[in-house]
Amino acid sequence: VAAQRVPLTSLRASIDGFQYGRCFYCHEPLGDLDGPDIHVDHVFPFKWMTTGSWRGPDLNGVWNLVLAHDSCNRKKWFHNPTDDEIGRLIARNDAIAESPVPLRRTLEIAMGASGPAASDKRRQFIANVQNLTTTG
Repeated sequence: VAAQRVPLTSLRASIDGFQYGRCFYCHEPLGDLDGPDIHVDHVFPFKWMTTGSWRGPDLNGVWNLVLAHDSCNRKKWFHNPTDDEIGRLIARNDAIAESPVPLRRTLEIAMGASGPAASDKRRQFIANVQNLTTTG
C-alpha cells in the first residue's frame, strides 16, 4: 500500500533549533517559521514511499525531516540527497541525539539507535536507507 502524505508543519519549531534557524540546503536564515515560504522537507524523498513497494523505514520520521526555503525545496524536488546533505543530516541527527529534548527519544526509536555505539547505528541506518533509494 502506497503511503499518504501527513501534515508536518507542526514540527517546524522542534527542528528549527537544530538547524540554527537556517535552511538545510542554502544555509541562509529561514525567517518566519509560520510563513508559507518555509517547508518541512524529506531529505530522502517521500516519493519512495508512494510506490507501494517501499520496504524501508518511515520517511516521515524526524530523522529525515529538515526545514528548507520553498525555493530550495523545489530545486531539490525528487532528487536523492547528495553526500554532503547526508553528512549534514547525520550531524543534525547526532545533535538531536545528544540533546535532552523529547525528539531525542523519537529519533532513538525510529532509528533503533540507543545505548553503546548509537552514533554508529544512526550512520548505518542512514547508509541502509541510501542503499534502498539507489538500488530501487
